[in-house]
Amino acid sequence: ENYHGPLCSRCDELYYRSSISGNCTACESSAQDGEGFLMKYIGPIFIGFLFVMAICAVAAQRVYKKEVAAFYKRHEDRLQAMNNHTTMLFITAQIIVALAAVQKFAGGAAYPSPFSDMVAFMDFISLNMFELLHVDCMVRDADFGHTLVGLTLFPLAIGALAFSCRAAWVTVFGGDFMRGPSIKYYFMFVYFLLPATSTVICSAHSCTTFDGDLDRDGKLDSFMTADLSIQCGTTRHKQISIFATVMVIVYTSFPLLMLTALWNNFEEIENRTTRYGPKNLEVYAFFFRLYSPDMWWVSFIDVMRRLALSALLILIEDKSVQLVVALLISLFYAVVVREVGPHWDGSSDMLAFLCAWSTTFCVLALFWSGIETDNGEQAISPIFVSALLIGTNVLIILFVVFSSRQKGKKRAKQASAVQAIEGSNYASG
Repeated sequence: ENYHGPLCSRCDELYYRSSISGNCTACESSAQDGEGFLMKYIGPIFIGFLFVMAICAVAAQRVYKKEVAAFYKRHEDRLQAMNNHTTMLFITAQIIVALAAVQKFAGGAAYPSPFSDMVAFMDFISLNMFELLHVDCMVRDADFGHTLVGLTLFPLAIGALAFSCRAAWVTVFGGDFMRGPSIKYYFMFVYFLLPATSTVICSAHSCTTFDGDLDRDGKLDSFMTADLSIQCGTTRHKQISIFATVMVIVYTSFPLLMLTALWNNFEEIENRTTRYGPKNLEVYAFFFRLYSPDMWWVSFIDVMRRLALSALLILIEDKSVQLVVALLISLFYAVVVREVGPHWDGSSDMLAFLCAWSTTFCVLALFWSGIETDNGEQAISPIFVSALLIGTNVLIILFVVFSSRQKGKKRAKQASAVQAIEGSNYASG
């Protein structure tokens, strides 16, 4: 019901495929699954909350400029550490969601329940906006090509707008073109969006062959794995493949541009005494702020790790090989973080190490979920595996909270010690 196309791969008109339940859900329905509730209520409320908080923060900064500056100065290290830790947790969550998606794409097993339900509910973290906004509900007879074009051209359009605004500002008011806030926030936008976009692009080249009658060329019928309504070798498929190849070239340039920008400023980055460095590096500070001065290049390695655990894996058709490659990458990164310690502070190194093991456990969980006994049951208890995954991630969050509190206490002790010394000097004077 509500399906059509080869293997019932497409939803009927005015229906979309829910990323949580996997079923075709009516576009007008918002209460049939958690995803509809998320998009209609939680999503807008959360975005509205962030918008209101941003306005309040700007207003408070203008009205209570001195007080805000003093508060930030007192808690600067703690606030920056919290910001960095939040970024690391968000990236780890993106990787966990991506691992489930690429295994599903290759026909592999899913995470055990209830962890799989939690991951499905967090699918919005991948920032695949066209998946969340349901193209099927907005464009009639939409196929994978519409998603590919929209998802790839949208960031480029945002980039054109950001650079145009900066060019207009420099023309009118002067200044350095590459030091504007619009450029900085666009780089941050692409940094988080890149894995999901690259994964969609790479999925365009995969075809699935089915047993059946031979076609006119004496070959078995094959269809796009990402959209079984599109037969491979047809004009539509060739158009999608050509466009995807062009986008591979375009989006490959982003990590290379990032590395080039960091390399051109590596002397100033290595000589900085704060996380963000001098004012002229603020556009690129988001990339190296997590790392110690001489380890700025690890930011590029981390971007490549994220792409390898998403876009690269989806190019591997064998689900077992996928997991082996993912396991090697996760273990390698865990060893690098443990031995090199590239981050600005010890708590960030420990958090990165824990996050690396979290992704490793997720890879092992996908592997264990695919092992079955002779009677068709999973060889390893799914409850045990799910509890292991949930427990690991809860411990990581608790570590972040504990680390933040410890930094606050340490900062308070240092401030008290300074005040005590100043008071002693004043009394003796």
